[in-house]
Amino acid sequence: MKKNLGSLLLAQLIFLGLLVTSLPQATQAEGFANPAFQNTWKRTDGPVAAGSVARPYFWGSEPFATKTERYDTSPSQKRVVQYFDKGRMEITYPDGDKANPWYVSSGLLVRDLAGGIVQVGDNRVQIFDPAEIAIVGDDQKPLATTPYYRDFLREALLGSFFRSRLGEDVTSTVRRGGGRGTRAASAQPKVKIGYYDSTSHHNIAVPFWDFMNSSGTVFNPAGQSVSGTVFEWQYILGYPMTEPLWTTASIGGKSQEVLIQLFQRRVLVYNPAAAPGSQVDFTNVGRHAYNWQYSPAATPQGDLSVPPSVNGTIRPSYGNLDTIFRVSAPGFKPGEKVAPTITQPDGGVLSDKDLNILTADPTGTLYVSFFGGDVATDTNQGLGVYRLDLKGLENGRAASLYWRIIERIPLTPTTPYKVDNSPPPPSIGAIVEPQVGKPGTTFLAFVFNFQAKDLYFERIAAWATSPSGEAFAISNQALVNLADEALDGMTLVLPGPTEPGIWAITLVYKNKPDKPAIIYLKITEAPEEATLGGALRIFTSGTRDSVGSLWAKNLVWQNRKPVPAPEQIGDE
Repeated sequence: MKKNLGSLLLAQLIFLGLLVTSLPQATQAEGFANPAFQNTWKRTDGPVAAGSVARPYFWGSEPFATKTERYDTSPSQKRVVQYFDKGRMEITYPDGDKANPWYVSSGLLVRDLAGGIVQVGDNRVQIFDPAEIAIVGDDQKPLATTPYYRDFLREALLGSFFRSRLGEDVTSTVRRGGGRGTRAASAQPKVKIGYYDSTSHHNIAVPFWDFMNSSGTVFNPAGQSVSGTVFEWQYILGYPMTEPLWTTASIGGKSQEVLIQLFQRRVLVYNPAAAPGSQVDFTNVGRHAYNWQYSPAATPQGDLSVPPSVNGTIRPSYGNLDTIFRVSAPGFKPGEKVAPTITQPDGGVLSDKDLNILTADPTGTLYVSFFGGDVATDTNQGLGVYRLDLKGLENGRAASLYWRIIERIPLTPTTPYKVDNSPPPPSIGAIVEPQVGKPGTTFLAFVFNFQAKDLYFERIAAWATSPSGEAFAISNQALVNLADEALDGMTLVLPGPTEPGIWAITLVYKNKPDKPAIIYLKITEAPEEATLGGALRIFTSGTRDSVGSLWAKNLVWQNRKPVPAPEQIGDE
């Protein structure tokens, strides 16, 4: 199949840039941001901090970061959250009933990390890469076999359903990449299924179920020590997203077999080698979620060098298969046809039989852009140095451009709550709607006193200036496909660029260079958004949708246990 190199991104109309933003540094919290947060923490973790009980923290010894995050359905369209090592507290509706245990909610962090979403409203999410963070074990040096959150993308977005296996041994395993297997029959200790949850259609292992229904000392809002059920599991954990699964993880620098189970809000881990009373614990999902959302993206490692390009430039010089590479090669004849040839790292060659013939613009410069994966070899996951050779079919002008494909760099959401809707400067001799949009937005511009027919006759010079000040020539041929005639001007349908910031598209008649039309438009940093579908919302309690409100009324602190379901409901 032909590789459409020249028209991958609107032929030679290059509005594309690479998004490079810096992230805020972690903000150290100074105590609790709200008394309600402190009361929630005090109930379970107050006795731990006081040394009254020997059990793990449910949140952490203290909050480590406070944020004001976007939430469209909150009264101010924002909500205050506090991050703890093991979870996140949220106050979404500050005008709500403070006596309701759901006044402070526990973030759906596991669902978000595995699904690659950040919830910004009751029914709205922003879409990112799922987290490439080891679910359990030492954060600094995780084992290569320990699964990432991203390995549970399907469960996070689509769900999974299993029949009841009450009393059976837990034998399923999981490793990095999501691969499932079966534990050796001789492996010890044996762990059985202790409960079947008919709402999520998942089994829960005995150590987890016992922990979820444990009794002990808690503090009431007055700070008094009382005995009772330690926590309401749906509030802290949410519903299970997976079955209990054995995996290996680095615990205290040692490789150990542990049992994990992903719930919507937390991950439970059972470590048989831990001391009694500490064998079941929560993982550091709060820390993981904060790092995923606010830490700078990982920097590439290893050899990033490429040979120097000849008679042209390619930017960037390295990237992964999803990177957009941009080529600029001057010196050809205006409108000259140019034959491309790509030599891959394994020696494979893509010639003009595989790639489209390209065309230089009226200045004799060839502009073209492409995704790294579109011309990558299948060998070694496409890694290595590539060369693009360009040869003019009239004057024989030649250029050679080099780039390197590297392994995929884990991405973070990159300031997911920043949306700058301030308008760009007013356009000159033109109007554009909308003025502001996210990457991929289609802009409709009306340009006064310019005629689309003049594009056919190459009477107009056009170029785009990026937010960084880099200028790209736009050929009349490319604009012809975007233009329509009007009585006193022409309309242009402009596909939005990806680089955030203010863009300027300038048009000028070659015989009237002093009377340009300049179209200003602005790209925000807002990522792609989506409506939160039923598959994601189905087990979400504590929201104001009808189902969530109904469940919230039934979720109370006092000794509430789900009613056991029938043992069999069908096949997996």
